[in-house]
Order: sequence, then structure tokens, then C-alpha cells
Amino acid sequence: MKLLLAAPEARNEGKASFEVLIDGPYGNLSVDIEDMVTYSHFVIFVEDMGVTSMRSIVNWLYSQCYSQKPRSLHRLRFIWSVSDSEILRAALMRVDIGRMTRDPYLPDVLLCPTTLNTSDETFFTEIYLTRGLAEAQIPPDPRLRKCLWFNRRPDTGRILREMGQQATKLGKSRIAVLVSGTESMAKEVIEKSIRLSRDMNLCFDVHSDQLTF
Repeated sequence: MKLLLAAPEARNEGKASFEVLIDGPYGNLSVDIEDMVTYSHFVIFVEDMGVTSMRSIVNWLYSQCYSQKPRSLHRLRFIWSVSDSEILRAALMRVDIGRMTRDPYLPDVLLCPTTLNTSDETFFTEIYLTRGLAEAQIPPDPRLRKCLWFNRRPDTGRILREMGQQATKLGKSRIAVLVSGTESMAKEVIEKSIRLSRDMNLCFDVHSDQLTF
């Protein structure tokens, strides 16, 4: 938006300066996440621009399951809280659904019409639009409706508990919880994970990446 507003002036003056966030790389994965047998259940919480780094991890896990190696992943739940509709537009722009099936999960596979995005699927995405954003502000793309929640924030405790219950049914005792967001968000996820680890006799292992801007 800033670029569009400044464009007429830029033609006259010849130059304009902008701060730009460039995608990846973001360092190495934790050894236990990279290992294909440690975790089969993942919950990923991201906030606003935290999606930039975590999207790469989600796409890597999807590729591990369906394209490269026979990774056994039973559930991955991707939770994204968005306060700025421009961030949503940039991350989930329209894609060509006619491309190869080896396209990344985010955004290509998620937005494909054949992806139902239901809670019983291996990969399930929930995008929570906060700060009173209305449906009229979102791009008129019906493919987004299956993963959008308006004017609310995710119930962290409920989401983690549901994943713990799913893991228990399959005899699994460890859940990987990845967080990329503000300090307050990371603190909430850590506190709920510790409490549920005790209450459910499971290990909710939190890996956090805090945003500092």
C-alpha cells in the first residue's frame, strides 16, 4: 500500500526508499523435528508475519509426507492469527491450480477446490481474523471461506487438548508445538502446554520463535 501511494512521487523524483521483508532462509530445524520418527502430531501457532518462517516448515513437512520421504504424520494443525488483511492477501494470493501436484501446501494445496480443509484431514488450517476485520475486506475468493474465522482469536487450550486426545488414541505420547509470534502469545502457548502435559500425561514440546518488531 505504501508503495502504491508513493509511486506517483517516485516517477518525479526518480527514487524512493522502503523497508522490505524478504522470505527465508530461517536457520536449521530442531533435530527432533527433522527426525521423521520423533513426532507424528504437530500444532503450529503463528501471528501475523510469523507465518513467513513457519510456512516454510509446514510446506517442508507436507513435502516429506507426500512427495519425498514416507514420513508418518497423523495430524498437523496450522493456526494463524491475522490482524492485517494485507498480510493475508500477500500470503494467500490467488494461485494457478493447474500446476503440478507437488506444489506447496501453503498456499497452493490449501486453496485448491478439492481440499476440503476439515478437522479430520491430516493437514488442517485455521485462520483467525482479529481486530474486527469484516468479510467485505477479504478478497472475494470462495476458496478462503473454508479456513477463515472472523472477529475472534484461537482457543489455544482447546486446540492443544484436542490434539492431545488424537495423539492418545493412536498411542502417541509427544506433540510438537511450534510458535512464531509475540512474547505474550508464546507465553500463553507454553503455559497451556505445561498444564496439559501434566493433566493428560503427555509431552507437549514447545519450540518458539518470537517476533521482536
